[in-house]
Amino acid sequence: MGFWSFKDAADVLDIAESSVRRWVVSLENAGYKFERNEKRRKLTDEDMLALLRLKLLSQKMTLEEACIQVMVIEPSKGMIVSEEKEYDLIFKRFEEELFRLDVSIFWQGNKDSIGKIKDLWVQLKERRN
Repeated sequence: MGFWSFKDAADVLDIAESSVRRWVVSLENAGYKFERNEKRRKLTDEDMLALLRLKLLSQKMTLEEACIQVMVIEPSKGMIVSEEKEYDLIFKRFEEELFRLDVSIFWQGNKDSIGKIKDLWVQLKERRN
């Protein structure tokens, strides 16, 4: 297992080093655990995958939501997201899709838009039961 510097991580992810630092803090605030050498964080290969997921997810949702989603994907790296928090996240995505439905239907046709809402609705119902 290799360790990555923040500069190397920034180069690979094609973002500013300050963004890597901000994302690491955001992930920690969501419960993600980074290895440390005294007070310094060490970025592992697994952490790099989490940061890549965060980069991709943050293009579709807020940074906070993306951090929660990374924690759902990587529960071994810290806290397991509570069902209530995960439900709130799904509900928010459902609500956003619902309010964008008219624009989505206009631009994408109704199949994809309605399918997304149905999928989110099923997830919400499963979480409630």
